Amino acid sequence: MKLCKVREYSLPLFAGILIAMIMVNVNSDFYYEVIYKPLIAGTNMTLHFFVNECFMVLFFGMASAELVRSFREGGDLYPVKKAINPLIATLGGILGPIVIFFTLNTLMGEEAYIKGWGMCTATDIALAWLLAKIIFGKKHPAVKFLLLLAIADDGIGLLIIALFYQDPNESVEPLWLLLILVAVGIANLFKGAKVQNCWAYIMIPGMIAWLAMTKSHLHPVLSLVFIVPFIPHVHYDEDVEKVGYAKTFSESHLPTVKAERKKEEEHYKYGKKKRKHHKKQKPTGLERFEKAVAPIVDYGLFFFGFTNAGVEINQIGSLSFIILISLVAGKTVGITGFTFLADKMGFKKPRGMKTKDVFIIGIIGSLGLTVALFVADVGFNDLKLRGLAKMGALLSSGVFIVAPILARIFKIKKH
Repeated sequence: MKLCKVREYSLPLFAGILIAMIMVNVNSDFYYEVIYKPLIAGTNMTLHFFVNECFMVLFFGMASAELVRSFREGGDLYPVKKAINPLIATLGGILGPIVIFFTLNTLMGEEAYIKGWGMCTATDIALAWLLAKIIFGKKHPAVKFLLLLAIADDGIGLLIIALFYQDPNESVEPLWLLLILVAVGIANLFKGAKVQNCWAYIMIPGMIAWLAMTKSHLHPVLSLVFIVPFIPHVHYDEDVEKVGYAKTFSESHLPTVKAERKKEEEHYKYGKKKRKHHKKQKPTGLERFEKAVAPIVDYGLFFFGFTNAGVEINQIGSLSFIILISLVAGKTVGITGFTFLADKMGFKKPRGMKTKDVFIIGIIGSLGLTVALFVADVGFNDLKLRGLAKMGALLSSGVFIVAPILARIFKIKKH
């Protein structure tokens, strides 16, 4: 099998999950020693630390790059008004699971389970993004829709952790977050100086943002999300052409729905044409970033799966099913329902998306792993409850079987 196929289908990720499950169920002590033993004596720099605190920063950076391109002319989320719909869907994808969790916990749970509600709010962006591409194809607008939803979802999930799952010994230090403004300022200076070297953005403003998140006692995985939008993503001769183009539209604006739709169509066609033209030019900083980071992320997902999916099979109970049902039912109903509500409010779905696509996205969005496992670690001191909670998140991976079957039933077309 070609290496590109190995990366495309995230086989390293699945290999890591499989090996972790085997190791932890054969010799759990050895497994935990491998992932939690300091790699550098006298520090807390374990394999788990490097994967979750450092590597995942690059993963979210890649996801952010995909979004930046989607907001450009010709992108699936352009103009910005299109992003409102998936953001409203994100709200539904958070409130739905919370409501179902507390309802189920009242009916069949225990008071000790309460801390598990935060596990149901986040979507595992790595697995969800992969499954969406398998079902819809890389170019379907539903993939971009899910990507924005998942990033916003995980961002809110991290905020929930900061507000409701604080370590009493490490309270949030908001003053350190001011360093993010410094990082953004430096990134903006780089952009103004037309710096195209992507590693300059990663190693200087990116590192400053990472330090700010770490010192403030917030999870640093979203550090590059603040920086990636400043990496040059257009060719500089495009700016001159866009001035005249913008004037043309501003002069021809008519306050009618039909005219607005025509304007949007012209923006879309213009962007597609420009992006096709610029493929022949030297790559932009953002394109260089994606090319450099993509292989690191694709193969590095092996270590992510290995360090995060080690759950013993015998750890399953009512808490596991409460979390599983809250994820699957809550995400599906919440995302589908709030997307419908956004449509009725006038915030339409991205071009090319149908209601059945949104339903499948809702199911895919119920994949919970990264933030869910993190919440289990900080939310449950009792090891048994922690294991039960993690199993619930891990069981949501069954969506990998259910979603493709439903996609075939609903005749979802790949793009």
